[in-house]
Amino acid sequence: MNVREYLGFCAIALLLPTGALSQELPSPGERVRVWGPSTAMNLMAGENRECELFAVRGDTLVFEMSEDGERMVVTRSRIRRLDVRRPRSPGEGTRLGAIVGLGLGAVAGLLLAGIASEDCPGCFVQGLALFGGIGAGVGALIGHANPGERWKEVELGRG
Repeated sequence: MNVREYLGFCAIALLLPTGALSQELPSPGERVRVWGPSTAMNLMAGENRECELFAVRGDTLVFEMSEDGERMVVTRSRIRRLDVRRPRSPGEGTRLGAIVGLGLGAVAGLLLAGIASEDCPGCFVQGLALFGGIGAGVGALIGHANPGERWKEVELGRG
C-alpha cells in the first residue's frame, strides 16, 4: 500500500459515522433532553426540554425539572424522543478535532498564501496543504485529549 492509498483510507475512516442510537436507558442523575409532544411536560410537537433523570420505574420515567426539585412523572409512550448527554470516545474526539483543525489550518494557509502570492505563484496549494495538515494534526491531538460530550438519542423500547 502506498502513501496515497493510506491517506485515502484515513480520510474515509474519519468520515464514517459511529452508532446512532444508544440501546441503554440513561441512569438516574444524567442530563437528558425530552422531545414533545408530551402534554404531561407541556411540550408541543418538536419542542424539547433539558432536565435530569431522577428515576426509572418500569415503563415510567421521573424527571427533575429544576433546581427547586420539581419532579415530573411521564410514561415512555408519552415521550416522542429522549436524548442523553454522553461523553464522546477519544476516537470521536480525534476525528472531530482533525476535521475542525483541517478546516481552520486550510483557511490560515490560504490567507497567508494570499499575502505572499505576489512573490510565490504556487503558494496557495502549498499553504493549503501545509497549514491544513498541521491544523489537522493539532486538532486531532486536542480532540483526543479532550473529546467533549454530545447528545445521543436513546431507544425507548416502547414494545
